[in-house]
Amino acid sequence: MKKLIILLPLALLYSCSLFEKEEEKEGKNLETFVEGRVLTLGTDQKVTSEEIQVNLCRQIARGGALFGGMGEKIIQEGKTDSNGYFYFDFTAESHTASHYLRIPHSQTAPDKHFFNALQQPIEIGVHQTRNIFLSPHAWLKLHIENVNPQPGDEIWINFGGGVEDRYFGHVNVTKIYLLGGNINRSFPYRVYRNNGQTLFRDTVWLPAFDTTYHKIEY
Repeated sequence: MKKLIILLPLALLYSCSLFEKEEEKEGKNLETFVEGRVLTLGTDQKVTSEEIQVNLCRQIARGGALFGGMGEKIIQEGKTDSNGYFYFDFTAESHTASHYLRIPHSQTAPDKHFFNALQQPIEIGVHQTRNIFLSPHAWLKLHIENVNPQPGDEIWINFGGGVEDRYFGHVNVTKIYLLGGNINRSFPYRVYRNNGQTLFRDTVWLPAFDTTYHKIEY
């Protein structure tokens, strides 16, 4: 019994020591520096000489763990300089919360001719470079022609976002799509004919700020 009485304080002392070491470890390396540029996708060119707002954000829980979702808190708001450069120098609260960079959608409105980028994750406790690439507008001029129409023909074309364009019977139409540029755009389409279905996929290179013609024949 005496051994047990002696060992209990020792165990408690050891666990407290471990906890203090974890706290000490957590307190270190929270100083974080992140720098980068806002660039046009597919290039090393700045998007604009004008200021672009870049937000430093931390992910937070909303409404409790059971019924709530995830939100974000803006830690700092920054601006790019005339070369598209930005930086943040901050001390994070912990290593556990996710931190990232985000450009507000107001900065990539349709009249600015760029689509927004996904959030850019940050590693806490290090000096790092995180460039943000915005996708420039590009236009696909798609010509769809049924050169051998059969009764009941259909073609379904999918550019993502849960929306499909569907054409029936004898078709010879041209439609212009606004998409992201400086990438190979791949899109599937299905042709229904004679009670069967055939799946196709085309890939088209879309240069920035230009219109590219592409034709589908079936």
